[in-house]
Order: sequence, then structure tokens, then C-alpha cells
Amino acid sequence: MTSNKERIENLEAGLGGLLEGMDRMELGVADKFHHLEETINRLSEALFNNKEGSSRHNHPNNRDSHSRNNREDNHDETDGGRLVFSSKMAKLEFPRYSGNDPIE
Repeated sequence: MTSNKERIENLEAGLGGLLEGMDRMELGVADKFHHLEETINRLSEALFNNKEGSSRHNHPNNRDSHSRNNREDNHDETDGGRLVFSSKMAKLEFPRYSGNDPIE
């Protein structure tokens, strides 16, 4: 049978290992967030550059591309070269239940 002192020592050793594992996990998560942030920044820059390039090459007579760019301009703004996305709320309408079986 183990004494209380041995139990405490085992508990302290286990707690030390747990803390080391948490530290490694924290560093791993921080590293992943850093990589994710870099990837998002690169994608934002690529989208911004692609948007600038496509707006220069659009023809005013091409109605589809012109209206698409206007929609994009309404949703995206630039802030120091970075894209800032704004979301819009849309109301969805569904038919109301009238009490009758719609299959019949």
C-alpha cells in the first residue's frame, strides 16, 4: 500500500506531465492559428488582386460581368489593401401550415 506522500509525489509528477502537454498543445494551436492567418491574408490578397485585374479587363457592354462586379462591390470594401467582408441579412419566406395535408 502506498503512503500519502507517495500518492502526492505521483500526483505532482502526473500534473507536471499534464502541464507540459498543455504547453505543447497551446504552442501547436498558436502555430496553427498563425498559419491560418497567413493563409487567409494570402487568399485575401489574391482575391483583391484578382478583383482589380478583372475590373480592368471588363467590357462595359458585357452586362453579366458588370452586374456581378457591382454586387461584389456592394459586399466587399478595401481597408489598406485587405478585404473587409460585410454580411447582409436575407428574409426567407416559407409557406405557412394551414392545417390541411398538402399531399392530399
